Amino acid sequence: MSIRFRWLGTVCFEIVLPSGRVLIIDPYIDYSTTAPVKSKDITGADYIAITHGDIDHITDIGTLAKKFNSTVICSHQLAEPFVKAFDLDRGSIIKVTAGNTIVFEDLRVEVKKAEHVGTTEPIRWDYEKLTGKKPSPALSLSQIQEEVRLIKNKQNIGYGSPEVTEMRNKLNAAGVVRGEMLNYVFQTSENLRLYIFSAGTYDFLRSVVSEAHANVFFPQLAGVYAENVADFCILSGAELIIPTHHDNFGIKGIRPLVQELVRCLEKKSKSQVLNVVLGKWYELGVKVSPVIETEVKQKRRS
Repeated sequence: MSIRFRWLGTVCFEIVLPSGRVLIIDPYIDYSTTAPVKSKDITGADYIAITHGDIDHITDIGTLAKKFNSTVICSHQLAEPFVKAFDLDRGSIIKVTAGNTIVFEDLRVEVKKAEHVGTTEPIRWDYEKLTGKKPSPALSLSQIQEEVRLIKNKQNIGYGSPEVTEMRNKLNAAGVVRGEMLNYVFQTSENLRLYIFSAGTYDFLRSVVSEAHANVFFPQLAGVYAENVADFCILSGAELIIPTHHDNFGIKGIRPLVQELVRCLEKKSKSQVLNVVLGKWYELGVKVSPVIETEVKQKRRS
């Protein structure tokens, strides 16, 4: 059997395991400007795995966990704030740290060390992508950040809506912090290894990536230069690369970032880069192919 999955924006993936159970990663759906569905359209959420506590990775935990009686996997620092923010049952939360392994009947979860992308470079990177030019040396970092914020708000990109502001205030009141940054390797019952790499490309993570023996590598593109991401893709040894977190500039920004990654990988790796379409179902086994929505519905009924 194979897995089915679809990308819902940022690092949020809905993955249907061979057992039929569903794994959700970093649920940011109802508050997202690029998510192709709403939380009510999610097929299930037996497991919810959280890489860190930033708002664009966690907003729909409560909605999904209550609806599907989910097991939530997160860092120790996030457990109690999540209980307060989303009214979660403490018994449904598994607190982890890098180096832990959790084994379920149909899924093995290896928790990997990670570190968030830095602050300075992503702000300058955002400015360059949005304006097509490098920021003037005369601009301070705060001025660059403000220009980026204004451009994103004008283009309806990012996290500036009143609803998001309300959610941000709710999370702050509950004490939600970024917490320990975590990556995950998910191994299915058929030994397919999926590596969610929502992190910066730091040298100290190189050995972690190379020793994970991933079949599929999901690298973050936002805030990280493509040549560095390409290097980590090669280190992973994965046959298939599925970029994530590259919708920061809206749907129009997705294709150029993937093309940039592909150019950096050319002649260096035989790995296939799959530029997944938001909301489209894919089937991953021996082959990777889009799944027609009617076929997905038929499989759910069977």
